[in-house]
Amino acid sequence: MTQLETIPLGKTDLRITPLGLGIWQWGDTLVWQYGRSYGEPDLKPIYDATLAAGINFIDTAELYGRGRSETLLGQFMRETNTRDRIVLATKFAPIPWRLGSGQLLKALQASLKRLGVSYVDVYQIHFPFPTTSIETWMNALAAAVQQGLIRAVGVSNYNVAQTRRAHTALARHGIDGVSVAPAAGD
Repeated sequence: MTQLETIPLGKTDLRITPLGLGIWQWGDTLVWQYGRSYGEPDLKPIYDATLAAGINFIDTAELYGRGRSETLLGQFMRETNTRDRIVLATKFAPIPWRLGSGQLLKALQASLKRLGVSYVDVYQIHFPFPTTSIETWMNALAAAVQQGLIRAVGVSNYNVAQTRRAHTALARHGIDGVSVAPAAGD
């Protein structure tokens, strides 16, 4: 196994490789045509090669393949007993029928089950959704941190103003956001 240099993830004790593996394609039949030109037998060697190259950051989401991406990653981690070598990130999708913090915690529990883990290292809000305030989602993330279900939080596809609001809301709980994937054009 190769050892790559790692960098700190925000103010946490997590250290990640500057290069990570995003696995949107894993299980996605709509955009990436999973099951037609590639499948599970093709993905396991990618997982193995990622770890062999020393890459420790893997990012997925509940939406990717309608949970299949998380399920496959969880399967590969269990088969190879490598959970402790990975900084694991996944995302919550604030879709229209999920309007409150209880929905985030319920979705997180489902992600943990698919992944076969008791916590994730980084849990992110996948995109803003205007019917529920940013503060509501940040309060739910803070509750998940306090429950030991996640170690760090982040946002994805937020613009600068939304990111600042998220940071302010998290700071009220003594939490720094660690990952930001900006919206296009920001």
